[in-house]
This record gives sequence, structure tokens and C-alpha cells, in this order.
Amino acid sequence: MKKTPPSVRSVAAIFCLIGFAVAHGEETTVKSSFTPGAVTLGQQATYTVSISGDKQPSGFNLPSVDGLSFQYLGPNRSVQSTIINGRFETAVTVSYNFRTDAARFGEFVLPAFRVAVGGREFTVPAARISVLPPDGKEAVTMDEVAFLTLTCVEGPIYVGQTAVCAINLHIHAALTDARYGQPEQSGDAFAQGKVDENGTQRGERKNNLNYRKITWPLTFTPLKSGPQTIAFKIPVEITFPRQRGSTGGGGFFDEFFDRRDRRQFEVTTGEVALEIKSLPAQGRPDSFSGAIGQFTMQQSVSTQKLNAGDPISLRVTVSGYGNFERIQPIELAVDESWKAYDPSAEFTPTGSLEVEGSKVFEYVLIPQSPDITEAPIVRFAYFDPALQRYEEITPGPIKISVAPAPDIGSIAASTGSSPGENTAKSRRGNTLLPIMLLPGKWVVDTRPLFLSQRFLFIQCVPLIVILGITVVRKRQLRVREDDSFARHIRAGKSTRKCLQEARAAARDNDSEAFFHAAQRAIQESLGRHFHSRPETLIMPEIESFLQTREADDAIIAETKRIFEAADAVKFAGTVQADVPLPEQERSLQTLIGKLGALKR
Repeated sequence: MKKTPPSVRSVAAIFCLIGFAVAHGEETTVKSSFTPGAVTLGQQATYTVSISGDKQPSGFNLPSVDGLSFQYLGPNRSVQSTIINGRFETAVTVSYNFRTDAARFGEFVLPAFRVAVGGREFTVPAARISVLPPDGKEAVTMDEVAFLTLTCVEGPIYVGQTAVCAINLHIHAALTDARYGQPEQSGDAFAQGKVDENGTQRGERKNNLNYRKITWPLTFTPLKSGPQTIAFKIPVEITFPRQRGSTGGGGFFDEFFDRRDRRQFEVTTGEVALEIKSLPAQGRPDSFSGAIGQFTMQQSVSTQKLNAGDPISLRVTVSGYGNFERIQPIELAVDESWKAYDPSAEFTPTGSLEVEGSKVFEYVLIPQSPDITEAPIVRFAYFDPALQRYEEITPGPIKISVAPAPDIGSIAASTGSSPGENTAKSRRGNTLLPIMLLPGKWVVDTRPLFLSQRFLFIQCVPLIVILGITVVRKRQLRVREDDSFARHIRAGKSTRKCLQEARAAARDNDSEAFFHAAQRAIQESLGRHFHSRPETLIMPEIESFLQTREADDAIIAETKRIFEAADAVKFAGTVQADVPLPEQERSLQTLIGKLGALKR
């Protein structure tokens, strides 16, 4: 018999000791706690039940607590092995986490309850949490739950000017389930413009309360001068936290029949007073047709050498910022030496509000005389509201050369044919090649058709199409039926889009765009773990979630840094750029990879 080496016997003995230690581990213990133990109303906490041992409980039936609501987040498992006095001990602890939201401030106690683990019942001890009023505020009224404000640009607003403003909807941060429509304008002294339907979201503290702020940039155009009022409203539906046990039924029936406190109402800015000024008559050029803003102009012609009677294209491009919808075709200074046609106009905006971009006017002109040496002169005037004066642009003349129209008779004489014959030849073009009387070389192909590559490819096409449709359909059904999978797919697409925007902003050295895209990338990456919309996530909520997932302190610190930098750029306009943006973009890629690796 072959003898077993001593090293193999030693390894086997160690594994036997480990197995014995696991099988004869410590008695099962159960603990519970809130993290943190004190929060401000609107912030979230995590309720954790920790059970030692590797056996899972049969389920949790949390007691009802008036004013608190819970949402199960998932378990975390940790293993700790130690050797004390030559004895190997292993401790396994599983933590079950619940997201906790408070509907009001006060002291709350989750009483002790029983839980079954491995066929035995254990008592989960009571846990206490303090929900503090925001900065000592005693109550929150309905006017403070949600309200609407209007922010306009500084400086005077003129009749006909496209004014850029912003509507700000504030919703209390504790109310995460909220729906809202688009802003609606009222007031007969203003024409409604464009609204950026996407808007932006971020957290903000106002009136000693935490809010989720949704901002829609928009435009409007004053139609009357003098003191005027304008107002905006938005329909809102808010779901207030349900108090467990208040309906007399169980939690399952509350969810099934949707017995939640939903309230629909409208929030309004009220009538906002604006002073609208008339455009000054003094200094108004004759070429002014209503353009208000800051513009530049360029012009070009399709050719600088042509014959009298041949058409020429004059292209005038107006670029800048202002009321492009009111810029009319520019009148040309032409006399009887030119024949002019009405121009075509095409506007290309560079933003959703359509206040920036380029408007191109293309004129078709026909010179009537070989004496013409310049293209028609173009003059464009606009009113600059920042400088409060008119500006006129008159670019230099474009030199052209117009030759006399060719004489058809002289052309025919020089070629030795009549005008009619010459025209017929030009229409016929080149002489046709002679007809081939004899066929080319015959080729005999005796290979069967079903062996050809083309035939086999055609037969495989239906199979490939059917397989593709099957895969796509299965994916669609899973997205429709599996909400977690759908959130995962949407989060992946949105995160990649935000990372592309951050990469482009870093390449252009645009700090504001980079940190905005970086913040949105983090929100979208973590959005797969939340039922609320990713753009509504704020840093306290993200930090609480990362702590429950036992994320590294470096991940939490880097996430905080990006959120703080995004706020600094948005509100202060600058950010401390100790590290170049391309290097920060690479750090962002690494951070998103770590966030994506968190347990679902």
C-alpha cells in the first residue's frame, strides 16, 4: 500500500478542523439597529436585522409603526475566521436591510418581534430612531410641500425680445413618489415660446427644508410695453407616506388595492410683475426689421465669374443669440441691373429653446448687364438689449465679373453648322457604339444550384431572422415583466450616454458640462437599485445606500467630491481644477465600474 505523504495528512487535518468549527460554531444571536440613529425629516435611515450563523430566516413580519414605512433592500453576508489558543473559529453573520422613511418627526420605537431561524424562534430586540424637525421647524404646511418659482434674467426686457427664464418646482425631499406635468403659461401680454421638456433635477435646501428641485428653462416674448404680469402653473400629484395599520388591513392588501394617500393639486408662481420696455426710436436704422439679441453675419456667392443672364446664388448667414423667429428676410439694395427672386430661409438651432443657432437666407439673382462688378450690398441691423442700442452690420462688397451673354449665331458659324443642327448635336451627345453582331465566349456551368454559396446563404436568411426575432421578443417580455431587469437595462444605456457626454466635455475642457454629466452618470448607475427616478437621487440618499452595501470609504468620498464639484460649478460658476479634466474622466470611469459591481 502506498503511504500518504505527511504534507497531505496535515492539509486534510486542517480542513477537518475548519469543518468541525463551522459545524460547532457559536449559538445563533439576533441584533437590530437603525443607521443612523437620528435623522432629519426628509432624510432616510436603514433598519438592519443581523443574525449570526449561515441559516436564513423563514421571513420577516415587521411590526407596524405609525409614521414609519419600510422597504426591503436585501441581505449582506460577512464571514470572520479567527484562531484562539490553537482553536479555529468561524463566525458567519447575515444582515437584512430595510430602507426607512419617516412621515413626521418624533421618537419612534420598532418593538421586539419573533423570527424563525433553522426551525427555532428567536426574538429580534426593539430598536429606536429619532426623526428631528428641520432646524427646529415645528410643522410643514401644504404650501411648503410643493411650490413653484419663476427666475428671469437680469436687466430690462423689451417688446419682441425672446426672454429666457426658468420655472423651478420644489417638492419636499421626503415625498419621493411625485408626478407632475409641463409648465403652462397665462397672461395675454406674452407669447408662449419653447420649453425644455427634459428639465434638470437636483437637491436644494430652502426655508430650512430639504427639497428636490426640478428646473425647466423656457422662453416667452412680450407683446405689450409697460407694467405686465405673467404666471405659470403645473399640475402635481403627490403620494404621501401611508401609515401602516390605519386602513384596518394587512400590508399585502394595502399594496394590492393601492390604499395610499394621493393628492392632486396645482402649484403656481402667482402673478409675477415685469416691466416691459419699448424699443427706442432714436438711432433705429432703416435696415432694422425686429431682430433683438447679439448676432453676426456672413455672406458668400456661388461663383464670382459668370455670364449676363446666368443665375447666381447669394447666401447670407445670421448667427448668434436672440429672437430668430422674428428675423425676416433681409432686403437687398438692387436696381434694374439685377433680377431678384424671393429668398429661401432655413434655421438651424443649437439648443432646445431655439434662441441660439444660425439662420440662412439664400437669394437667386440674375445679372442683366456686363457692367456689374459687385454683388448686391447686404445690410442687417439688430437691437442689443445688453448694450441698449442698435447695431448695424454691413460687410464689404463681394467682387464679381460678368461677361456678355454668348451669341448663339456666332457659335454656330464657328463650328460650320446651323444653330438648329448644333443644338440637335448637343442634345444627342456622343455617337452610339455599333451593335455587336457575334456573341462572346460561351461558358457552361454544370454545378448544382443547391451547392452554390448564394443558394445556401438565401436558405439561412429566414432562420437567422426567426432567431433574431425570438431573442428580441424574449428580451422585450423580460423587460416588461421583470422591473429589476428593465431598470438594469435602462441604467446601463443612460450611464453610457452620460459617460460619453463627460468624455466630450473633458476633451473640450468644459468643467460645467463635465461635472453635470458625471453627476448624472452616478445617478443613472445607482438608479437600478431604486424604484424612484435616478435623477431624483441626492447625496444623502446615495451615501446611505452605499453604506448598506458596505462600499469602500474611497468610493463614498469620490462620489461626494463629484456631487460637490457639480454644485460648485452650477451655483458658483467655477470649480477648483487641481486635476485636469481628462484625468478626472478616467477616475470617473473607474468609479462607475465600481458602482456597477455593487450587489443588486
